[in-house]
Amino acid sequence: RSTLFPYTTLFRSVIQTLREDFNFQKKITAIEIDKVILDIALNEFNMLLDRNLDIYNTDAITYVKNNKSKFNLIIVDLFIDNTVPDPIYSNTFWTEITNMTTENGYVIFNASLSNNDNHKLSQLTKMLNEFYTIQRHDQVEGTNTLLIGKKLPLIN
Repeated sequence: RSTLFPYTTLFRSVIQTLREDFNFQKKITAIEIDKVILDIALNEFNMLLDRNLDIYNTDAITYVKNNKSKFNLIIVDLFIDNTVPDPIYSNTFWTEITNMTTENGYVIFNASLSNNDNHKLSQLTKMLNEFYTIQRHDQVEGTNTLLIGKKLPLIN
């Protein structure tokens, strides 16, 4: 089982937190569209690629659309400036994320809300409640809004 981080410009701190604070040594797959961010992570912060870390320089929406793997933790931490792009709030994106999440797996969405996105997040939460037990945490580190979801077991 592995962990997926679509498009996170702060993936260095996320990966470092998982490795150092939670002693998570299993496979991590990170997605980052910005080559400059990847170069900074690899060269300036000495992030080392190893057998338990795969980093793909690609668009997260494309990766999610084409992915066939399952992950037990998916972290969506995706911004353009301080705004989450509209496609990330789409049912299509989250249906694909849900299909990629293992049974009893988790998703964490850093929505870092501006007031205009509250309606979008409420709509997304309503949709995700069909597949996950959702907890919403506002003002994390003073600014971020996080959705944390545990995937519900499939009912036959």
